Amino acid sequence: MGKLTAQTALTAITTGDIIYIVDAPGGTPLSRKITIDDFLGATTAIPVDINFGGSILADTAAGPAILDEASTATNPSLIPDRTELGTGIGGTTNELSIIALSIEMAKFDGVASANYVGMLIDAPDQVDLTSANGSTWRQMQTQAVTVDWDGGILITALDGMSLHIGQQTNTADQATTVSTASSVYITGAPVAGSNVTQTASYALFIDAGDARFDGLILTQDGTAADPSIAFQGSTDLPPCHPGLR
Repeated sequence: MGKLTAQTALTAITTGDIIYIVDAPGGTPLSRKITIDDFLGATTAIPVDINFGGSILADTAAGPAILDEASTATNPSLIPDRTELGTGIGGTTNELSIIALSIEMAKFDGVASANYVGMLIDAPDQVDLTSANGSTWRQMQTQAVTVDWDGGILITALDGMSLHIGQQTNTADQATTVSTASSVYITGAPVAGSNVTQTASYALFIDAGDARFDGLILTQDGTAADPSIAFQGSTDLPPCHPGLR
């Protein structure tokens, strides 16, 4: 077998430079070569695991980064902009977290267990908002959108929904009672904390448009003084159930 002599390091690589490869060094050596351009543009996957001993940072100042450290719910390791290392994707075992400024904003849980929550929107409790007339705070919002139904054919039946919630089916391996199941559950209307006066508070506020209910509407029992359903501003109504005003 011929010997391999020391090679001079190539510090300025161009696409036409040659990489020399020696096949079967334990047997009969066979020298092959490939250009840098062909090597980097190879369409055949190279089956190799790469173990980096440090973080990977993009050369661009605001480029992405992969950090060589354990991620947590507040410490991301996949960073879209390496100038802000507290914003990106992290998580723990079987959980994935979307993190902004080292705060877990959303969490996805891949393992179903007791008290399971598949996706949790988790905006921080303490948010400093600049007080100004017309200020708003929304934990989640959908933008106004224009839908162009252009299918090239006559369309007669379509459904356009900004939010669609599928029907849940509960099953079990043995006799099980689910006491209360719902597709949407609202804990209650917003309450006023310290130094806050609320002029109105609603658990559900439909600002405009008709509301349609194809099923029954069930309410708690009411009285004439404390009705379960009230029509605001109505003073001249026919006699009705005590819980309705």
